This record gives sequence, structure tokens and C-alpha cells, in this order.
Amino acid sequence: SGGLRSDTIYALFTDREGVIWIGTNRGLSRFDRLGPLQQTVSDSPNGNFIRTLFQTAAGAIYAGSNRGLFIQKDEQWIPAGASATLPIYALAEDRSGKLIIGSSAHVGQAVRDVRSFADLGGATYAAVGGIGLAQVTSGTYHLKYADPSVSTVSSDGDKLWIGTDGNGLFSFDGRDIKLEASPETLKIGMIRRIALAPDKTVWIAGEHGVFRLSADGPEKIIEAEDVRDVLVDGENVWAATTTRGLLHARQNEQFGWLVSSVGFEQGLPSEKAFSILRLDDGLLIATNRGVVKYKPGEVPPKLIATRV
Repeated sequence: SGGLRSDTIYALFTDREGVIWIGTNRGLSRFDRLGPLQQTVSDSPNGNFIRTLFQTAAGAIYAGSNRGLFIQKDEQWIPAGASATLPIYALAEDRSGKLIIGSSAHVGQAVRDVRSFADLGGATYAAVGGIGLAQVTSGTYHLKYADPSVSTVSSDGDKLWIGTDGNGLFSFDGRDIKLEASPETLKIGMIRRIALAPDKTVWIAGEHGVFRLSADGPEKIIEAEDVRDVLVDGENVWAATTTRGLLHARQNEQFGWLVSSVGFEQGLPSEKAFSILRLDDGLLIATNRGVVKYKPGEVPPKLIATRV
């Protein structure tokens, strides 16, 4: 996956961005040293289906898959922990530096999937599918807010932001639950991920796109289906989708929000992306065919007028 179409090469050409174009007896291939670089996590298809990525305070990088947890060491991925057969949906770190793993958990008499973690007031909370918001204490879950539609949770330090499947966006200050945006106002469907920008702006990845929630209300930034993650990095907004791969949005004063896609044709092994992790030298993207390291290009496009 991601290799040449053939081992028989007839022509080579290097363009102005340093990309090598390769002519073979089975068509044209291109090789970009700064383009997406695929990393295979496991030989098992389920182990190579990556759901989430997480970097600890010490710098260790973990990948949660459909079949266990992996850690990156010397550019290689190796199994970690005793969860080799469990699907991993969420990862976090507590105050003592211990890794918290979200998988299928027993809550009461039911087995539910833990989808995300967030900290508030020294306590760790989890969004548990089919149950609601739960507080994590010594590996056990104590239900704090019963709502089967709860799908994700995030924290800005002052309160928790709670996303749901079709019931809107809520907040929790440690005592009370408050509706922040109704489903009629938000029109996003299922909320998959919530990201908080430094200016306290709330960014939402959902079933029907990426939304920004400010004092002026919700605004749709990216039109896309099944957005799984959103990352705000300065003036750049990145979104992981299972329909269009990795999307990059940036605001232009004249034209508004401009969106470009990085998918199979740009070097991703699959159009199905689930999580984004910001690194010092680029991005790490979780897909259903391993992880991809991607460094955004810095060469400006060359515009040529062909007709006036």
C-alpha cells in the first residue's frame, strides 16, 4: 500500500517542490519526501485499525487499535499492556502519570464502550456509551449524569463539555448540567469530538461536519460527513473523517474558509481517518490501515493565468 505501481521504471522527473514523478509500465507514480508516510502498526488487520492516538507528558506515543494497545519505540510500533484482544477507543493520563485506557467496561450489569476522558477539579471523567457521564476512581466508574446519548467529553479547566448523539451540547461545572446548544441550533447529529482553542472557542467534530461555537452561536466551518476528530493549530484547522480522509481548513479574508483534502490520491493508505495527534514536526493520523506521519507543505502554489 502506497508503493510503486510496478518495478519497471522508464522515466523520472523532479518538479519544483522536490516531488519525484515516476513513469512505469503500469502508469504514473509520485514520491514526495514530505508527503504522508505510512507506518504499519500490526500484521493483523484489526491491530492495524487505529482508533485513537495519545502522547503522554513524558513524550511516549500510544496508538489504540481494534485489537489492543501499541507504543512507538525507535520508529517502530510494539504491543503494550495486557489488552491485546480489546478494542481501544480512548487514552488519557492521570495526575500520577498512569495511562488510562478506554475500552469495553462493565458499568452495572451492562458492558459499555468508554469513548473519551477529561479532567475537572482533580477528578477524571469518562463518556460511557449507552450510560452517560461517569467519574473514574481507582479503575471503577461511578455514574454522575445518566444519559445514554452521551458520546464524548472534554474539559477547558473550568467545566466539562459533553457531546451527545443527537441531543445537543451540554456543560458540567462539577455540580449542575447545562444545555449549551440544542440539536435544532447545532444541527450536527452525533458529536464525535470536542476541542477547546486557547481563546475558549469550542470546536466540534460531528456527524455532519466541523462547527465552531462562540458567543455569536454555532458556525459550520467544514462541510463533511462523519468527522471523527478535530485539531486547531493556530490559524489551521485539521479534521479526520471516514469519508474524505484528512481535511485542512484555513480562513481567508476575501473568500472565507478554504478547505483542502489529503486522501488516497495524496498518499494516505485509506480515506478513513479517526484521530489526529500534533507532533513537533507535523501530524500523526490514525487510519484503518495503520498510522500516517504527515508534514504540511511550505512551498506556496505557483499560479499561472492561462486565459483572460
